[in-house]
Order: sequence, then structure tokens, then C-alpha cells
Amino acid sequence: MIHPRDWYVEIAGHLPQAEFHLLPEVGHAPQEEAPAAVNKIIIDFWGRSLKNACSETTHPSTEGNNREGG
Repeated sequence: MIHPRDWYVEIAGHLPQAEFHLLPEVGHAPQEEAPAAVNKIIIDFWGRSLKNACSETTHPSTEGNNREGG
């Protein structure tokens, strides 16, 4: 790490939906040094993000029910 671990944790705490993952024994190229771990982190994050996005979206059948001329 370039900065102390606590610095990254603090920064992540200020960003909505940000996560900090520390991969032991991994240096500056985690995507090359631990591709399976990095892919799992990304895929899990996407899954949670999509689930949250879908739960916040209004269902199309309920949109526009009060529209004039519609």
C-alpha cells in the first residue's frame, strides 16, 4: 500500500457504496496477482449494486397512471 490501511478505510467511509478490500500478500497489481479474488469482489459488488438499484426502481406498470391523455 502507498498509504496506511486506515487512510483507505477512512476514504471509503466518505464515499457512498464504497468498499475497502485488503488482499494479503498482494501488491500494486491485484488484478494480475490475485485475479480470482479481485473478480469475486467485483462480481459480488455488482450483484449487490444491481439488487439495490432494482429495489429502488419504480415498476413500469405503476408509472404514468395519472398522466393526462395517457
